[in-house]
Amino acid sequence: MKLNYTQRLIVSVSLYTSLLFCLSLGAAWFTFESIEESEYEASALQVNRLIKSLMSTTPALESSHPQNGIGLYLSDSALPKAYTKFKQPGLYTLANGDELIMDYHPISQQPYYLLLAPPHQDEEGINNEFSDLIVLLMGLIMATFVSGGMAWFLAKRLAQPVIQLKQQINQIETQNLHLTVMERDDEVGELSRSISSLVTRIDQFTQREQEFTRFASHELRTPITILKGNIELLNSTLTPSLATDRVLKRMEKATDRMSALIHAFLWLSREGDDYEQEESLIDLTQFKLLISDCLQHIPTEETERIKVDGDTIAWLSNRFLISILLDNLIHNALKYSSGDIHITAHNDHFTVSNAPIKVTNHSSTGLGLLIVQRICEAKGWQYAIESNDDRFKVVIKCIQEPQELAG
Repeated sequence: MKLNYTQRLIVSVSLYTSLLFCLSLGAAWFTFESIEESEYEASALQVNRLIKSLMSTTPALESSHPQNGIGLYLSDSALPKAYTKFKQPGLYTLANGDELIMDYHPISQQPYYLLLAPPHQDEEGINNEFSDLIVLLMGLIMATFVSGGMAWFLAKRLAQPVIQLKQQINQIETQNLHLTVMERDDEVGELSRSISSLVTRIDQFTQREQEFTRFASHELRTPITILKGNIELLNSTLTPSLATDRVLKRMEKATDRMSALIHAFLWLSREGDDYEQEESLIDLTQFKLLISDCLQHIPTEETERIKVDGDTIAWLSNRFLISILLDNLIHNALKYSSGDIHITAHNDHFTVSNAPIKVTNHSSTGLGLLIVQRICEAKGWQYAIESNDDRFKVVIKCIQEPQELAG
C-alpha cells in the first residue's frame, strides 16, 4: 500500500518513538540487572570475609551442607563432585544460579568452598514480574499512540504549505502560466519561488514560440498568395499545351500543399485548439494514391524501392494528415535505410518497414519521425516503433471506424 507524505511521517515518528522507548527500557533493564548482580557479588564476598574471620576464632568449625542458602565445605572429600573442577580461588556462578567461592583457610591454608544459594522466586514473585511486564507493555502501547497523535498533528502542520503549493500548481492554466509566490522564509517558500520562476520562463518561451509560429505563417502566406496569382495569370496567358498544363498543375498542387502544410503546422502549435481537420473515408485505392503523390518528386530508381500492399480497408480519417505522415516516413526511410521499403495497410493501421543502415554517433533516424510523432500526439493516434538489427518498422493507428460501416 502506498502511503502519502502525512502517513509516512506519522508512521516514521511512531516507530521512532516506540524504538526509542524499547531501547531505553532495555538499557534500564540491563543496568538494573548489572547493579543487582554486582550487589549480590559484593554481598557474597562480604559473607566470605565473615566466614574467614569466624574460621580464625573457631578452629573446630565443621563442613555443612546448604542451610538457609549457605553451605560450607572445608575439604575436598566433603565437596560434591560437581564442584571439584574449581581449583583456583575466586567467585564462580554455577549453572543453577548459585554462587561458589573457593578460598584458603586462614590457619591451615587448606582450600575450602563456600556455596551461596540465593532464594529462588516463588509464584508471587513471578506474578509480580509478569505484572511489571504488562505495565511496561501498556506503557509502550500508550507511548506509541501518543507519539502517533503528535506525529499526525505535526504532519498536518508541516504538510499544509506543501498541499497549498500543490493546489496552486494544479490550478495553473496553459493559457495563463502564472504561480503566486508563497511569502515564506523556509524551504517551501524557496521551492515556491523556484517553481514560479520556472513557470515564468516557460511562459515567456511559449509566447516566443507562438509569436514566431504566427509571424512565420503570416510571412509564408504572402509569397504563396503571389505564386497562386502568377499561376492563374500563366494559365490565362500561356498557349495551352500538354507540357505547360502538366507544369502549371504541378505548381498549383505544390502551392496548395504548402498552404495546407502551413495551416496544419499552425494547428499543431496551438495546444487545446478546437480546430479539427476534415475527415473522410479512405479505401486501399485512395491510400495508394496518397503514396503516389508522395513519390512524384522522387527519382525513379528510388521509387522502385517502395513496395505497397494491404488489406481491404475503410478508414474514416484525415487524408492530408496521413499524406504528411507518409511523406515524412517515406523520405526518412529512403534516407536512412537500404533495400526495399514496405508500406502495408491493415484493418485499423498501416506500417512502414525497411532494413536500417548502421547508425553511428554522427547520424540519426531523421527529423521526419519527430514530425510524425507530433502529429500523432496532437490527434491522439497510436504511434509505435519496432526496431532490431534487421528491420525498422513504424506502426501508426490513425483510424476511426465510421458508425455507418460498423452497423
